[in-house]
Amino acid sequence: MDPDWNPAENGWTVDWQRHYAKLWACLHSGATLAEIRPDVTVGGEDIGLWLARQRTQWEQLADGQRERLAALGIQPTTPAPGGQASTADQAAGTVVVPADATAWDRALAALRQYQQREGHVKVPRKWIETIHDQAGHQHPIRLGIWINNQRQRRSKLPDERAKALEELRVL
Repeated sequence: MDPDWNPAENGWTVDWQRHYAKLWACLHSGATLAEIRPDVTVGGEDIGLWLARQRTQWEQLADGQRERLAALGIQPTTPAPGGQASTADQAAGTVVVPADATAWDRALAALRQYQQREGHVKVPRKWIETIHDQAGHQHPIRLGIWINNQRQRRSKLPDERAKALEELRVL
């Protein structure tokens, strides 16, 4: 049995340990981190979405969780200390918005960031995309839900918003 399999003692949930074990098994069976994207499932669990969340919520993880993920070659996508986007984030195409951007503008920026990184806009409904503003603040955007809402409100959207979403092939 895995010596770490005592989530209560380690400070994380059984759910986290189960996802980690499935990710570990995937990687040790020959998969690469680049192949494990949202919608990649193992045993009915979306480990791709789980992995993306671990990267964006790195600072909220326990030290032991970060150590285990780092041992698999996983790095965070959150800002570096001091609130500035890390070099890895900049290389990954992190979008930085003005500090006074509206909620809609932040969501559109999150969609563009997702498209830039993934090459498409087929965003899973539960997907949360984190963007940063110029002041260094993180903004987690429930991107999948936002897209669904925009599609439902299509007829009520101002022309410039509808056009922006059409250009991104969301509408």
